[in-house]
Amino acid sequence: MRAYKGFDASLTCKGYKFEEGKFYEHGGKVRLYETGFHACINPMTVLHYYPPNKSRFGVVEVSGETDANTDVIVCSEIKIERELNLHEFIIHAKNYLINRTTPNASKRSVIANGEDYSITSSYTFRSFAAGRGWFSIAESYGEYSAATETGDYSISVADGSYVTSTNTGRRSIATGYGWHSIAANVGEEAIATVYGSKSVAVVTNDEATAKSAGVYSVAVATSTKGTAISEDTASVALSTHSWGKASVGSRDAIAIATGFEGRAKAGVSGAIVLAYRNPRGDLIHIKAVKVGENGVKPDTWYGLNEHGEIVEEGVHS
Repeated sequence: MRAYKGFDASLTCKGYKFEEGKFYEHGGKVRLYETGFHACINPMTVLHYYPPNKSRFGVVEVSGETDANTDVIVCSEIKIERELNLHEFIIHAKNYLINRTTPNASKRSVIANGEDYSITSSYTFRSFAAGRGWFSIAESYGEYSAATETGDYSISVADGSYVTSTNTGRRSIATGYGWHSIAANVGEEAIATVYGSKSVAVVTNDEATAKSAGVYSVAVATSTKGTAISEDTASVALSTHSWGKASVGSRDAIAIATGFEGRAKAGVSGAIVLAYRNPRGDLIHIKAVKVGENGVKPDTWYGLNEHGEIVEEGVHS
C-alpha cells in the first residue's frame, strides 16, 4: 500500500535513520501511535507532524502487519520508495485530494471549500482561487492569477506571469512561479517560495523560510529562527527577528540580519548587514561590510558580537 512519510533534515524519524530505496522491518508489536513504522495515507496529514520548512518527504510502501485510521497507518514493514521534493509533494497532495472531492464542471475547477478535504483550482487567463479547510490546496494558473488559502495544512500555488499567492495556515506552503510574483505566508511553520524574475517572498511567523530566486528578488523572513534566501543578481534577503538567517548567493546582492543572534552570508562581491542586540532586544551595534573586505569570505555565515565585531559562525571571538 502506498503512503507518505515525513522525516527531519537527515531523513530520520523518531530516532530511526532511513535511506531512499531501502526496505525495513520492525521486529516488535505494531500499535498505532506507539510502535512500528508510521506513515500518512493523506499526504497533507504529514504536514501536521513535519513542518515544511525543515523537513523532508517521501513516498513509501507499507506492508506486513498494519493498523490504521482514516489518515495514519502503522506497519511492520516499510520501503522508502523515493524522496519527494517540495514541488513533487504538492502534486501528490493535490492528486490525493482531487480523488476525494467533486469537480465543478461549470468552472472547470474542483471546489470543496470549508471541508476537511478541499481543493480550489482555476486555470483561466485571469483567474482567482480561494480555499479554506483543514486539508486544502488553492492553485491558479493564469497570467493574472491569484491564489489564497487559510487552512491548517494548506498549500497555495499560483503559476501565472503576474502572480500573487498568500497563505495563512498553521503549517502551510505558498509558492509562486510567475514572472512578477509575490508569495506571502504568515503560518507558524511555513514556506513562501517565488522563482519569478522580479519577485518577493515574505514569511512573518515562527520557524518559517522565505526563498526568492528572481533576478530582482527580495526575500523577507521575520519569524523566530526564520531563514530568508535570495539567490539571484541584485537580490536582497532580510531577516529581522531573533535567530534569523539571511543568505544571498549572487553577485552584488545584500543579506541583512538585524535580529537577536542573527546570521548573514553573501556571495562574491556581495555584502552583509549585521546587528548585535542584547537579550532584551535593544540594538547595541550595527555594521555593514562587503565580501572580501575585513576578512569577510564569500558563502560563509557571520554574526556580530557584543563588541561590534564581525565574527565567523562557530569561531569564538
